Amino acid sequence: MKIKYISIFFIVFICLFISISAVSALDLNSSEKIMDNRNEHDFTWLKNQIDLNDSVDLGGATVKYNNATDSSLKNGIIIKKNINISNGFLDGNDKSRIFNVTNTGNLVLNNVILKNGHAHDGGAIYNSGIVYVNGDFINNYVDNFAGAIYNDGGNITIDGDFINNTAFYSYGAIYSNGGYITINGDFINNTAITNSVGAICADSCNVNVIGDFIGNVAGHYGAIYIERCNLSIKGNFIRNNVTWNGGVGYISKTNATMIGDFINNTAGMMFSLFINEIGSNTTIIGNFMNNTAERFGIANKGYINVKGNFTNNIADYGGALFNAGNCSIVGNFTNNIADYGGALFNAGNCSIVGNFTNNIADYGGALYNSGNMVIQGDFINNTAFKYGGALYNSGNMVIQGDFINNTANEYGGAIFVDGNLNCSYGIFYRNFANNTNSTVFIYSGNVDLSYNFWGCNNPNFTDLINSSNNYTMDNFFQVLLKCDVMNSTLTIGDELHYYVDLKLNTSGPFDLGKLSPINVNLRDNVNAILDEFIVQNNTAPNSRNTTVNNNLNYYNLYFYDNLLDVLIYKTKIRSLVSVNVENGFYNTTLEANITLCDVNGNNLTDDVIVTINGVNYTVNVVNGHAYFNISGLDSGNYSVAVIYNGNGNI
Repeated sequence: MKIKYISIFFIVFICLFISISAVSALDLNSSEKIMDNRNEHDFTWLKNQIDLNDSVDLGGATVKYNNATDSSLKNGIIIKKNINISNGFLDGNDKSRIFNVTNTGNLVLNNVILKNGHAHDGGAIYNSGIVYVNGDFINNYVDNFAGAIYNDGGNITIDGDFINNTAFYSYGAIYSNGGYITINGDFINNTAITNSVGAICADSCNVNVIGDFIGNVAGHYGAIYIERCNLSIKGNFIRNNVTWNGGVGYISKTNATMIGDFINNTAGMMFSLFINEIGSNTTIIGNFMNNTAERFGIANKGYINVKGNFTNNIADYGGALFNAGNCSIVGNFTNNIADYGGALFNAGNCSIVGNFTNNIADYGGALYNSGNMVIQGDFINNTAFKYGGALYNSGNMVIQGDFINNTANEYGGAIFVDGNLNCSYGIFYRNFANNTNSTVFIYSGNVDLSYNFWGCNNPNFTDLINSSNNYTMDNFFQVLLKCDVMNSTLTIGDELHYYVDLKLNTSGPFDLGKLSPINVNLRDNVNAILDEFIVQNNTAPNSRNTTVNNNLNYYNLYFYDNLLDVLIYKTKIRSLVSVNVENGFYNTTLEANITLCDVNGNNLTDDVIVTINGVNYTVNVVNGHAYFNISGLDSGNYSVAVIYNGNGNI
């Protein structure tokens, strides 16, 4: 019996061993996810799971570097194969990089946070392979480059944010040399402490970002530095800051498209907000607001195309933009400040469709040009403390636009010219220079100011234009007030049809479609406004009406407070006229007593016609009364009649 018992026990033991071994073998060869509910593991544990499996589910646990057990993994867990890790926290404990992905590695991280990584380069990940991360990078740190990710020619796709990552030297969040970078997430408060690029530096890459850059800081280039890349960014740049150059960043030899706003970014120490270098072709669709730079705003040496507005920006040269390359802008410039060119300084080639309003500078309240410019837009309420209330031109300019309420303390209330200027189809009104009171000051150059409206129909160009040079003024526009009925045709209470004729003071062709709308108002003889309307393309005022209220009507056409033209309309008066002649004797002089008044009994002064037996005599009635002597009459009966001709009834 004893032997039999031992045999049974042995058989049971063998079966149990085989059963356990079979389960372990299944696990070792399985590619199914391992669920683990413990709160914390070390890097060695995760390395072992990666070695044994294709997928690891952390189940919400934290994998944290442990000095005692993970010293061999200080440069990161090496990824040489395809691996999927999900649902947890990866913590470098401020002592270790988290992953090192080789060129054969393909790392997928789902629903993870990578934090507190620390390395020489690439605090969280050093990548030469393929990386996809659904999760955030937080508080990673490097001594040299790339606080969160160093990409060495690999491909990176991130659905997550980069927050508070730091590089002691450069590239606060990401550095990529070659490869592809795709980010769907924000870059917030990343820092390059001693040198450059708060968020992303990329060279020879394809870079695609959908996300905002907020509060990133560096010595140079607060958010981005992109060279020899194809770049697409859909996101805003907000409160990025540098001590030196490039508050937003730097782009060189790159084709770039950026869609988003640039708000409250700063650059100090005599440099620029954003640099678009030679060889770059950059399109920006977005607004620039409240940015500050010591030297230049946007500094462009390449080609830049902007569709957006520039508001409340400050710099020394061009509060919003300094251009030394080629630029095309569709947008408005408002409340910008600089020493030279409140909104824009151009030393290259630039075309603009947009308005300049309330900008301030020492020279060129709105813009300063020493290059080549074509502008279609208006200049309103700009101020220069020195020359050129709206603009200072020492280059070549063609402008189609209005100049209204611009001011210079010294010369050229609207324009100071020391170059070549063609300005046409514009409206000039209330531009002042305190020293000369001139609208345009021409120091030198070739200037053509034809085809403009100067705020009145008979401008005094001696006052408006101060020039030691000859300039061209072939013509100017006038706004004339006319009516389509003859005097003495209408009576009080009738409607007077009038119209405005917008024309050149000389003959010749012109294009009214290029001239801005002119706001005019019609006033009566006591300056009461009867009508307000816009003259545009010479069509707006056709068949306008006003009621005739007096016998003699003065209609005054104004452009703002400037009198343009006067229309005097004399009505037909409903009147009462009479003549009385007493009977007389042959060959004596008879006296005809004539009275003339309107239907209300008001005495009139005008000429009447006295007819005696078919012979007409003109008699002037003064204040309702006239006496006409009739002499040399034979005896007989005579017919005497009086007619108030043209202005009244018989």
